[in-house]
Amino acid sequence: MARSLRLKALEWMLEPLVRFALRGNNDYREVSHVLKRVFVRTASAELKSGGTKINTNKLSLVTGIHRREVGRLLEADGDEQSAHLSWLAQLVGKWSTDPEYLTRRGAPKVLRIDGEQGSFRALVESVNRHMSFSSALEELERTATVQRTAKTVRLLRDTLNVSANLERRYELLAKNVQTLITAAEQNISAPSEQKNLHIRTEYDNIEPGAQAEIRDWLIEESKAYHRRIREFLVPYDRDVSPQRAEQQDTKARASVVVGGFSLIEIADGESESEN
Repeated sequence: MARSLRLKALEWMLEPLVRFALRGNNDYREVSHVLKRVFVRTASAELKSGGTKINTNKLSLVTGIHRREVGRLLEADGDEQSAHLSWLAQLVGKWSTDPEYLTRRGAPKVLRIDGEQGSFRALVESVNRHMSFSSALEELERTATVQRTAKTVRLLRDTLNVSANLERRYELLAKNVQTLITAAEQNISAPSEQKNLHIRTEYDNIEPGAQAEIRDWLIEESKAYHRRIREFLVPYDRDVSPQRAEQQDTKARASVVVGGFSLIEIADGESESEN
């Protein structure tokens, strides 16, 4: 019964993904090839995390894909997943919440580009010592997250702007889907103990002429809510607050993710959404 229920749940979750594929003119053959790649990649990662030695026979047994095709997929799958997005978001978060980088009124300071302390370079190195500050500045400037002069850089927004990069926007969508499924599944597996926030508010007979006002209010309120979350979490993050790392003698890591989205659909089929 549990297996059939999970398959039913999988069917429900696949429906919006199939709609996503159809809207992009991707047919079943293209989607099935992608699905095989994901099955092999994910099974490999799951087995490795459990300490199991990986080979084509083992992956074929777990995924149900013929071992010859498993081998071909492993050879062809050289795609790198971008880790760029998360640390740049951390950088923007620290700049907009860390007192060292704020004015007395609590606004992000205009930073000198270079320098040992209180500069943009120092900010980058405090978050990621392996990334050159010039590369970080170039990316933030390209996405209109900062404004640069000859010697200074100004933060234009307190969240990372990914709207200029289509691939990053889809990457963010995929991460949100993955996190939502994981959070909800953990709650379902232990119904007597809610482990994660999973909440939905829905009204289905809203006056159509009010959608612009409602959309703007939802976006602004959500931005303020996430600003408070960042301010609360920053002191606990050892990458952003080095003093935390000095107090801890363990390398164990915990992650906290809080997402949000809104969707306004009009009866004639038009829709407006924010992710």
